[in-house]
Amino acid sequence: MAGGCARRFAIRYLTTLENIWRERLIRIEGLLDGGIRGKTTHRAPGENHDKFGLAARSRDGEIMDETKNPWTVLSHATVYENNWIRVDHREVLNPNGGPGVYGTVHFKNHAIGIVPIDGGGNVILVGQYRFPLGVYSWEIPQGGGILGSSILDSAKRELGEECGVKAKNWAEILGMDLSNSVTDESGSAFLAWDLTDGNAQPEDTEQLQIKRIPFWEAVERVKRGEIRDSVTIAGLLRVALMALQDELPGAIVLGSSNS
Repeated sequence: MAGGCARRFAIRYLTTLENIWRERLIRIEGLLDGGIRGKTTHRAPGENHDKFGLAARSRDGEIMDETKNPWTVLSHATVYENNWIRVDHREVLNPNGGPGVYGTVHFKNHAIGIVPIDGGGNVILVGQYRFPLGVYSWEIPQGGGILGSSILDSAKRELGEECGVKAKNWAEILGMDLSNSVTDESGSAFLAWDLTDGNAQPEDTEQLQIKRIPFWEAVERVKRGEIRDSVTIAGLLRVALMALQDELPGAIVLGSSNS
């Protein structure tokens, strides 16, 4: 990490994390003092605990089973399908027993994003028009991998097709669920470095621009709301956190807007 901008960002970022975790610890301490302390090491039959060892409870205080689906499906029909998605309609009983409907979108590909860092500490961004939103968007290279196939192979393919770049080193840094109230789409983000330039081969549906900017400048653009794509935000901030926690490979030096 180089430059005053990166140092200032690191200080602000660490202060924010410290405040978040202080608030969480205060809440946990309150739970412990409220009567849970000393009772979390023995789990009652069927009782579910979170990663802190605390029993998961509903708002009325009842212990919840996080492995049980509280929805009852009465009927299921596919109402639309193409090569990429399937839209399903279900008649349901909601968790309180009332009748309702639930529409879901099944994605046939696994979302993949790549944070490519070159030898100058720059990240490669891809610009393209996003049809559903009707806006132009700058993002990390990304695409879809067929479910069940190697996500790393899919990531390598996407980086080559969109940017004409090959990476010698790869690390999977993040897994996520995208818009999980209506879709089952899952995604992964990779860090790629030790890059070699080649020729891009975008798909017929893609009209792309490629640019490289200092990594910390990209993070600043996230903070300013100029970068809004969720996979891009998640990938960039994960790498930023890795840098602040000294978890980046030694060969990677992230460039600031002043470098």
